[in-house]
Amino acid sequence: MQRYKWMIYVLFLLIVLVAGCSNQGMDQSNLNKVGDQVGSHGDPVIDQDQIDQEIPLSFINYEQLHKAKIVDPQGINIVKETNFDDLSLFAFTNNEEESEPKTLYAGVKYGVSYYDLGEIGYDHYLDLIELESISLNGKLTYKLSGFVGANTPVTIYVEIVDDKPQIILQVTAHAVEVDLDNNGNDIIITSVGTAALTELYQLIEGYQILYVSLNNALHAQAVIYNEKDQVFEVYYGDNRFKRYHYEKGTLREIIQ
Repeated sequence: MQRYKWMIYVLFLLIVLVAGCSNQGMDQSNLNKVGDQVGSHGDPVIDQDQIDQEIPLSFINYEQLHKAKIVDPQGINIVKETNFDDLSLFAFTNNEEESEPKTLYAGVKYGVSYYDLGEIGYDHYLDLIELESISLNGKLTYKLSGFVGANTPVTIYVEIVDDKPQIILQVTAHAVEVDLDNNGNDIIITSVGTAALTELYQLIEGYQILYVSLNNALHAQAVIYNEKDQVFEVYYGDNRFKRYHYEKGTLREIIQ
């Protein structure tokens, strides 16, 4: 009888030991799963496909350095001019410049004063100079564009602030204004270069400007805005190609 009791006792111990090892294995398995989810430093691991499909953009402050300067009309030669209700936009050369081709400067005549806005091209690119009025975020804005080189466009945005012309934005790039969110707030999309460098500019209260480089944000070789489809076409150095649309400060990949 004692022998049977001893055998039963040994069998009971074996069952307990096996059960304990099984639970320890399950706990370790669960810990491994949790470890896979949080990573080695406790940070959540995000699936790479999710990162590719949704990219938040970090806009930073942009300082506008260019300012309108009063110029003596006797020292300039206006070669192109467009009149509007309250002012006129023009392109001019400096009478003191003798070199060829002559530099073209953008100008505004407001009231009785003439203002120099900076270089906008050369006289042999005169036909490419555009002087127009647009609506930017619901405000009357004037846009001047030209070329300071074969592949170097320049765009200047001007508004009347405190009864004088103020340069809102001046960039060495092509520029279009698009309400990407359909909320009445325009974003200026600029692009320059054969391998297009594309940036977004937002104008907020007090004429503060925020901008972001899409090439940097996407680590892309070229970014082109397709105006017809309202999407950004992105080209990478390894021949990858993706399309994104903009939504509330985020680029979302369009899955083919």
